[in-house]
Amino acid sequence: MIELFEKFESDQYKFEDVEHKMSQRPDIHALMMLDKLAPNNSCAIVSTDYDVVYLAFDPDIVSNNVTEDQVRDLVRCGVLFDGDGFRFFV
Repeated sequence: MIELFEKFESDQYKFEDVEHKMSQRPDIHALMMLDKLAPNNSCAIVSTDYDVVYLAFDPDIVSNNVTEDQVRDLVRCGVLFDGDGFRFFV
């Protein structure tokens, strides 16, 4: 999945290019997408650190369910992935 996020790096923060928006807010759209890919009963946000919001979605579950188009849209929403988990910059 790291390779997919890197593949779409040039799409970073291009939320206007997302075709089927579930929200007009990129962060809300991304959270809704991730919730559909890896639903659970816990909070979506695990922690914060200065200007970073860490998300509670299991990367293994997401990677088993996500398509390339969905990764591109997550990148367009500002979601980052480092192999350990997902995060946003504030």
